[in-house]
Amino acid sequence: MKIITEIVPLESQRYETLGDYFLEEDRLEFKITDTGNDTYNKLILIHELVEELMTSYRGITEGEILKWDLQHKESEDPGREEGAPYRQEHLFAEMVERMICHQLEISWDEYEKHLNKVFDGH
Repeated sequence: MKIITEIVPLESQRYETLGDYFLEEDRLEFKITDTGNDTYNKLILIHELVEELMTSYRGITEGEILKWDLQHKESEDPGREEGAPYRQEHLFAEMVERMICHQLEISWDEYEKHLNKVFDGH
């Protein structure tokens, strides 16, 4: 299997999200919204990689995740919502993301503020 990663503008995502993954023929594709910061883009990719590994291993399909996210567009973070089919995996991926931020001495609050600016005006 090929794994493809693209850094794209928010408008190129299937819906408003910082990271997305899906199977396309024989490829696993990750689309990461460009935050304007290469390190932050990589942190989002790591989150998505961990989440995808865990959900696919546990039999949670990308279709189930997409359906949930689209039904909860009003949520700031659909994966954190009670009942999300991938909540445990999403929260674990965030924990990994937070640990890496800590190791890189990146303030989680500043990181989140930067990421939230990506959605301003959308």
